[in-house]
Amino acid sequence: MENIEKIEWKGSGIQDNPIIVEDETLPYNVIFKTEDLYIHLKDIDIGMLILDKCQNIIIEDSIISLVKLKLCKNIVIKNNLIRVVKLSFSKNITIEKNRIYSIFNIRLFTIIVLIISLVSGLLAIFSYIIELYLLQNSLAALLITGLIILIIELLGKKSKRFLPKNFKNNEFLKFKEDLNHALDENFGE
Repeated sequence: MENIEKIEWKGSGIQDNPIIVEDETLPYNVIFKTEDLYIHLKDIDIGMLILDKCQNIIIEDSIISLVKLKLCKNIVIKNNLIRVVKLSFSKNITIEKNRIYSIFNIRLFTIIVLIISLVSGLLAIFSYIIELYLLQNSLAALLITGLIILIIELLGKKSKRFLPKNFKNNEFLKFKEDLNHALDENFGE
């Protein structure tokens, strides 16, 4: 609320009158920690945007290197050019119609399943070596359960990436190809 008065942002932070944040008012790296304000970020060009325990925020028509969401809910990220999106324990997040320069955005659930499966598989192998028969069955069951969940996760994705289900209609770009294409357009004559 202090920044609203200092920087002279428009809006009051309620649903019908969200705080409007535009490019000229933000530093290169920004952290928002708001729990109940409605904020609309638009036309910003910054390096890093971290939303920590935020809700009811819209980010659109912007260029951002890194968007990091921690314990957030009801966030909409649309029509942006973004390098990386990282989600941690967030819900009701909509990420749509963005151009994302990211090779591998991994869903936290998928990482946990992979780690549990790997650890249980290693422990199962180790239990056969030292002949702990009671441990073998439970670890084997954990490994099989982890692999089944991982297969379900992989089959549920429409792309080859391990993306969260809330990524919709985004375009994924590769750095190298676009850089070469841009160089050819500008200097290739």
